[in-house]
Amino acid sequence: MSSTGTPQPTSLPDDLNDSLYNYSVNGVLPIVAAVVFAVALAIHLWQALRSKSFNYMWPFIGGLILEVVGYIFRRISRDDDEKLGYFIIQQLFVVIAPALLAASLYMSYGRLTLFVEERFSPLRPRWVTRTFVTADVFSFLIQGAGGSLYAGDNISASKANTAKAIITVGFIIQIVAFSCFLVISLIFYRRAKAGIPDSHAIRLVPVLWLTSIPILVRTIFRLAEFASSNDNGEGYLLDHEVFLWVLETIPILISVFYLGWFHPSRYIPNDKALREKHIEDPLTMQQV
Repeated sequence: MSSTGTPQPTSLPDDLNDSLYNYSVNGVLPIVAAVVFAVALAIHLWQALRSKSFNYMWPFIGGLILEVVGYIFRRISRDDDEKLGYFIIQQLFVVIAPALLAASLYMSYGRLTLFVEERFSPLRPRWVTRTFVTADVFSFLIQGAGGSLYAGDNISASKANTAKAIITVGFIIQIVAFSCFLVISLIFYRRAKAGIPDSHAIRLVPVLWLTSIPILVRTIFRLAEFASSNDNGEGYLLDHEVFLWVLETIPILISVFYLGWFHPSRYIPNDKALREKHIEDPLTMQQV
């Protein structure tokens, strides 16, 4: 500190000066996160291969790939002097990956309603997929567009406001879609539980809830993070890295490992003959 009491730039860590981040990025945690997400990716790839469930789990696997790549580039962008491109990649991939995870949850629910009985669902299976996956795609594209605008060293106030508004809309769409999905799946679960109380398949619904809730918590955090930031891309949540790990990384890891263990294929078999048999006589297929 100088004689006038003004802090000198050298009092900050070297990697914080002129940084795209508002803090000194931890160098170890991105590596740990990338490795742990890679393990989750391997588990879900194995599950998809084993159960032949790629047709509805491929978005989830795609989301995990984005998580792995995103955290790798977060570590790279910490040290690279020419890191704007790397920063944009890590920002976009980590922000939009959960939208892909959510898409597989919606597709799993649609598949479940066909497997159990359509009449229990307040929304026809084809409209479940169309409605929620479409909302998810819009959320994905909007967040991506906003995130690309937000990344930059000298972002103008007007551009920052535009980016913040775009990203906020994307998160709101995702939160509304998730909330509606939870309500619709609850109605389906209560009806199915009353109609075929011993069905093993409907146990997937609580699994989808418990997978969705951490993602929803994370999305609410992201909405608060961007909505509370100022024109310079600064804010209490954005300025403290701990919130990223506690309210972004950990909730998503909880979701992906939980669904890796209680995989949808344990409740809705891929075998078409089994699905048709269940539709013809659901009481004889309760333990499938």
